Amino acid sequence: MFTEVTKAAPAKVAIELMSEGRKLADAMGQQLAAVVISDKTEDIAKAMVSYGADIVYTVEAPEYKDYNTDGFATTFADLINTYNPAAVLIGATNDGRDLAPRVACKVQTGLTADCTGIVYNAETGLVDWT
Repeated sequence: MFTEVTKAAPAKVAIELMSEGRKLADAMGQQLAAVVISDKTEDIAKAMVSYGADIVYTVEAPEYKDYNTDGFATTFADLINTYNPAAVLIGATNDGRDLAPRVACKVQTGLTADCTGIVYNAETGLVDWT
């Protein structure tokens, strides 16, 4: 799950996605991972654990202080390719709508935008996106 950052803290959308991510991870029997890309990650990572993340992957560098399409997309795609998550959640914010299609292209997968619901279908082993 991508953790959008606002004012050196997890954005509201990231906290909201943790709830859905937690349900999905539990249904799939997997860990819920949050990704924090920022110039300062320690406090944000701790917050994501307190909101339910089992693990937090952090990428910290001065160039990540503010959202940057190319830098964030490349970094997030590299993490996805390395850890191969079953699903990726990104908030439907301006930055999220910019980031998601670029990441999907880089990792050569599909994209379902503006979902209102996600459920793990144990029968098919797939995630149903509404």
